[in-house]
Amino acid sequence: MDSATLGTGYSSTLTAGFSKWRNPSPIPRSIQFVRHQQNKRSLLFKSLKCVLTSHPSLAAVRLRSLASEFTELTEPIDRVKRLLHYAELLPPFDESARVPANRVTGCTAEVWLDVSLDEFGGTRFAVDSDSEITKGFCSCLIRILDGAAPEEVLKVKAEDLMEMNVGVGMGVRAHSRVNAWHNILTSMQKRTEALVAERERRAEPQTQVVSG
Repeated sequence: MDSATLGTGYSSTLTAGFSKWRNPSPIPRSIQFVRHQQNKRSLLFKSLKCVLTSHPSLAAVRLRSLASEFTELTEPIDRVKRLLHYAELLPPFDESARVPANRVTGCTAEVWLDVSLDEFGGTRFAVDSDSEITKGFCSCLIRILDGAAPEEVLKVKAEDLMEMNVGVGMGVRAHSRVNAWHNILTSMQKRTEALVAERERRAEPQTQVVSG
C-alpha cells in the first residue's frame, strides 16, 4: 500500500471517528420535531406572561374607562340618567337562578346574583334587581368584572367605584346607593373566592383508602 492510499485511508478513518465523537447518537427527526414544538410553546408562554405582567388587568382598564365616562358628567341627574341607560343594557337573568341562595343581602332592593367560572378560568356574572337604579349598578359591575380572572375580581375595591360619582350626595338615597355598590361587589367577590376554592379542591389528587 503506497503512502497516498495510506494517507487517504487514515484521513477517512479519522473523519468518521471525529463525526461519531461529535454526534455519537443522532436524535431521531420525530424527537427533534417534538422538542422544537415544545420550545416554540415555551417561548409563546413566556411572551404571553410578559404581556400579561406588563399591562394593567382587564378589570382595571374597564373600571378606568367607566369611571371616566361618569366623571365627565358634572350634573348628578345626568349621572343617574346614565346609570338608568346601563340598566336597560343589563342582560336578561335566567329565571332558574332566581332562588334564595342567589339573593344578595343588605340591599334595600331585591338583588339576585349568579356566579360561575368558564372553561378559560374567567369569572362570569349574571345579576338582576327589581330596582332600575340597582340594575344600573349591576350592569356597571358586570361591564367591569364579567370574564375577568378571579384575582382581578378580588382586587377591585368599593372605593374604586366611588370614582364614578354615582350616589354621591346627601340623604338616605345616597347612602343606600353606596351600600348597593359595596354589597353587590362584596357578594361577587365572596362567591368568586368560593368557586376558586372548590375548583382547587377538586383538582387535588384524591387519596384512596385501601382496607386490609
